[in-house]
Amino acid sequence: MALHHEYLCTKKSSLIGASSIYVALKICEQMRQKPIMTKAILQNIVDISQLEERKLIDCSKKLLYLAQNYEKELPGLQNIKDVYIPLLNKFVQT
Repeated sequence: MALHHEYLCTKKSSLIGASSIYVALKICEQMRQKPIMTKAILQNIVDISQLEERKLIDCSKKLLYLAQNYEKELPGLQNIKDVYIPLLNKFVQT
């Protein structure tokens, strides 16, 4: 999804990957209504990706916005909500 976006496609793969992990963990927190993201986990993501925390958070916000507004931002492509949200819901219920 990010590689189709004009702003995000120019970013380093480590930034996109780390931001994707961050967003995924934050979404899991909301869905499970349990804290997952700790300072230690965030620090691990920052250390492994060798990024500044601020850059990670900024890119994560853009990535989350893109996921929430996929049809608006990338019209004509299949909406990921139709494919992945049912799978996410299945994992949350288990």
